[in-house]
Amino acid sequence: MTKFLLILHLCSVVQGACYESTITGFTFKTHYECATAGYKLAGATLDQLANNDVYYGMERVEKEKLAIKFECKELDTKMIVPPKKPKTTT
Repeated sequence: MTKFLLILHLCSVVQGACYESTITGFTFKTHYECATAGYKLAGATLDQLANNDVYYGMERVEKEKLAIKFECKELDTKMIVPPKKPKTTT
């Protein structure tokens, strides 16, 4: 069975690099579900950064041209089934 893990990356267009990643812990059955959630969560996260004047704020978002990139990492979740125990004779 395959699952998709949503990962967010905080990037600066000015620096041309992403310098912080967050594993959201959200998993999805399909790539489509993961991607649509990624767009929504990336937008909401950028809004939170812009409205957080303590560390980021709109000024820093604009100055560094911050953006949220996301990826849907495919995970192979094969079930591990232990071998059958041998029969014992008594």
